[in-house]
Amino acid sequence: MSRRVGCAVTMAVTTVALLLGACSSSSSRVARGETLDGATRTVSAPQPESIHVSSSAFRDGEAIPAEFTCSGADRSPPLRWAGIPHNAVEVALIVDDPEAPGGTFLHWVLFALPKEDGGVEAGTVPRGARQGRNGFGKAAYGGPCPPNGDAPHHYQFTVYALSRKVDRPDGAAGEDVRRDVEAAAIATGSLIGTFGRR
Repeated sequence: MSRRVGCAVTMAVTTVALLLGACSSSSSRVARGETLDGATRTVSAPQPESIHVSSSAFRDGEAIPAEFTCSGADRSPPLRWAGIPHNAVEVALIVDDPEAPGGTFLHWVLFALPKEDGGVEAGTVPRGARQGRNGFGKAAYGGPCPPNGDAPHHYQFTVYALSRKVDRPDGAAGEDVRRDVEAAAIATGSLIGTFGRR
């Protein structure tokens, strides 16, 4: 191999190595949650759906009985959950409607629940639990109440196992509680129910 060809090959290999090093460096920074210009950003990693959520009132994907909606008694349905990780510190429950006309609508924000498998009875709040304000402005359960004529909406009853306690008072803004819950979640599970009004 001539000296000129050898130099060209060496330069090409060096260039490729530098490019790979730059790409590797950029990728590792993004993986740590940083943008390439050095600004930090929060990236929520998806949580394992290891928690099984169920109700004796309806099955996953089925219609929610009217008594648990604004067309009936508007009381919370009975719920059970299992599969809470042993290292959970507490549990939270969030009920929302991602298909609401103005964006995701909070129907129930319940937190400071015991760090174990359990549930809630119909129309009750467990002793010691706290509630954030829902989309109706109340620290309470507000049942499904989609606009008349809409196709049935899908309501998510999501249980979260948390790595730390949510440091919010009873009656705190529901979206603030949601952010804290999602940031501390180590496992989740959901039950989906549908409801529509004519």
